[in-house]
Amino acid sequence: MKNLLATTAIVTAAMAGTTANAQGFGSGAYVNIFGGYDVMTTTTEATSDADSLEFDWEGAGGFNLGAAVGLEISSGLRAEAEISYSTQDVDSVSLEGGSVDVEDVTLTNTYLLANVWYDVPMGAGSLFTPYVGGGLGAGIVDIGEVDVDADADGIDPATGLAYQVGAGVQVAVGPGAVDLSYRFRGVVALEFDNDVFAPEFTLEGSSVSNSLQAGYILKF
Repeated sequence: MKNLLATTAIVTAAMAGTTANAQGFGSGAYVNIFGGYDVMTTTTEATSDADSLEFDWEGAGGFNLGAAVGLEISSGLRAEAEISYSTQDVDSVSLEGGSVDVEDVTLTNTYLLANVWYDVPMGAGSLFTPYVGGGLGAGIVDIGEVDVDADADGIDPATGLAYQVGAGVQVAVGPGAVDLSYRFRGVVALEFDNDVFAPEFTLEGSSVSNSLQAGYILKF
């Protein structure tokens, strides 16, 4: 976990350093505050030498919030560091083709990402700037307490490799722009500590989310 977070921090710092050298601090800098609607699915697999069980934790839909700081690397190319958070109640748990209703279980994902976006040229004077891109970093996935055993504490949060791809459009408004976008985010290589399954089981998994977002980019 510490190595993964350290790697993410180094990548983000390197990107920011390259940008600062190209543009100079304060030139092309911006802050983006955003939020929106999010649908999440977390897949976990409990395995032992004798058995394997796969669970899909289906979110009922919730919200995401986040912020990013960035700089223009060159004309049309931006690098940024992002932190974002998504949460929603679990609607059902699927196991081997069947579903089980659950109560009081919440999925939360936290992302720390280093992103690169490409702004598609639209010509001088255009109010609209489409863009595409993605990022890599670290993610923390929390399934929360799973009430199956009075003596069980539940499933502890796990940290894994996070990624995102997305596209959007900026609409010039005032000193900045309104940012309307779609993001597909995921976290892989998750290893959960838990009291839900017997000690001989290991619990691994991944998580994906689809997000529709709106934000405001303030440029400096």
